[in-house]
Amino acid sequence: MKRIFYILLMLIIMTSCYEEEYFIDDNTTSNGDHYPVIQSLVVEGDVLSGNSLNLIMHYWSLDPIDHFELYATEPEQQESMVNTIAYQYSYDEETESEVISIPYEVPNLKSGSNVDLRVLVINKNGLTREAITSITVE
Repeated sequence: MKRIFYILLMLIIMTSCYEEEYFIDDNTTSNGDHYPVIQSLVVEGDVLSGNSLNLIMHYWSLDPIDHFELYATEPEQQESMVNTIAYQYSYDEETESEVISIPYEVPNLKSGSNVDLRVLVINKNGLTREAITSITVE
């Protein structure tokens, strides 16, 4: 019986040390500013050399958003800014978030090449959040 009591006591002690993630702590600053929140980033279209595709991003923010930036890193190249898009309100009732479609033209690369894409959401308060995805040229 004592053994069961000690095991139960150890479990209680160990779970009390577990620090839960709190949404507010991860998405606000000490002075009350809020970071943007990115729900998803999806590539839409065929990833063929020279083809145009869209990055569909669902996001929201309690503070006003200023703009979006798209960066690409091609094989053996430095990351470079590809596109800057001004903020426009576009609420999607189905996902209960805002949505933006960011156009991207796949560079002329050989099949199997990877391109890393990074989308940055920039609030007017200067706080940012990023989403990263990779595409492989077919």
